[in-house]
Amino acid sequence: MEIILGFGAGPVRFGMTEVETRALLGTPDKILTTECQNRDWIFNRAKLVLKFEPANDYRLGWLEIHHRKARWNGIAIFEAGQDQLLAELSSVLGEPWRHDDYGTLDTYFFADNGVEVQYELGALRCFNFGVAYDANDTPLWPIQH
Repeated sequence: MEIILGFGAGPVRFGMTEVETRALLGTPDKILTTECQNRDWIFNRAKLVLKFEPANDYRLGWLEIHHRKARWNGIAIFEAGQDQLLAELSSVLGEPWRHDDYGTLDTYFFADNGVEVQYELGALRCFNFGVAYDANDTPLWPIQH
């Protein structure tokens, strides 16, 4: 599964509707509604969590990648060392990360680019990223509807 920041991962693209996503991936294993009313679609086999956001007419705006074979920028992210992945992200994104320590879980957030990586007990847990926004907080959808 290839990750393209601001665009999507594999066949999944930001801006897709729930109907389009179901036609592409089938029925999710689970759908959760979060406190902020996002609808999280969980696909166990694909190791994906897709977040459909009410603020954006329930279009796909955030991805959680748990797939062990996922790649970004030519890097097998789950095989790369933490220092290597963070350095590459910082270099390509052109910003430092913000680190939050939650005991066994460490998160590294690149706020300007909407990218977060989570490490649990020193191992990559998930790679998360969202659609890009313009200066007016309008999503820059990579697909047309």
